[in-house]
Amino acid sequence: MIQAGTVEIRRRVGDSERVLAVLPPGEFFGEMALINARPRSATAVVRDDARLLVIESRTFEAMLRGRSRSRCG
Repeated sequence: MIQAGTVEIRRRVGDSERVLAVLPPGEFFGEMALINARPRSATAVVRDDARLLVIESRTFEAMLRGRSRSRCG
């Protein structure tokens, strides 16, 4: 999760690299790699000074389980 700064999400397409998104504070990235347990399909590059919150896969899964229970009850 981005707490401060901005992060570009890039992906190589053929011989060039394309910017897919520019994420501001409050946004997050990399969650699909945790959910699918597969290699990342894009690269994250910090554009300026940033502060990021890293969430480990076990914690992320617990957060998802907790959220799904709160919606059901």
